[in-house]
Amino acid sequence: MGRRREVEVFSLSFLDCICCGFGAIILLLVLSEIGQPAALEQSRKHLGGEVRLLEEQLHTIRGQTDELNRELAGSRETRERERGRLTSLAGDLSRIQGRYAGSREDAAVTNIIERQLVAAQQTLTEEMQRLVTRRAHSPRSAAIGGIPIDSDYVIFISDTSSSMTSNHWDVNLAIVDEILSLYPHVQGLQVLNDQGTYMYEGTRGRWLADTPEQRKEIRARARSWRA
Repeated sequence: MGRRREVEVFSLSFLDCICCGFGAIILLLVLSEIGQPAALEQSRKHLGGEVRLLEEQLHTIRGQTDELNRELAGSRETRERERGRLTSLAGDLSRIQGRYAGSREDAAVTNIIERQLVAAQQTLTEEMQRLVTRRAHSPRSAAIGGIPIDSDYVIFISDTSSSMTSNHWDVNLAIVDEILSLYPHVQGLQVLNDQGTYMYEGTRGRWLADTPEQRKEIRARARSWRA
């Protein structure tokens, strides 16, 4: 048998293959490092554009937000004003309702008073008719001091002659005072003497008002009246 040939592990061919492989790897690494900066720069520019676009959109959104906030504040102020106006209108409505209710109550009271006045007028009319009928059937002699008891007007006719004023004037004054006391309320008074001279000049054809002051003045003038 022939002798087996020994195989060399690290031959020249093997070293060539190893060197070629390492060279290819280094070339790939170099090529990848050269192309990466350009891609990064392009990506950076693209991202920068997107960032600027987003910033512009952010400014726009902030402006819109500020505008919306102002509109919201204005809406709140308007709402508060409307609430105040609504409160004022509610108060006016309450006052009007109160006045309306008061007017209705006043109208009801007025109707009651009118009915009472009508009833009183009817009663008074019936009473007046009764008094007129009774007066028509009453004797004319029913009088005090020569004056019918149901008289509404009183006229004093005094004798102012010298004999009367000298001797009997106190009696005349007493009669005047008595008649005024017996008729505390009449519609009119008048005083004149037997010659037609009025105690109060200028009152011819009309009556003196029946007042406490007028009665007091008649008594005072009668004491010294010498027409």
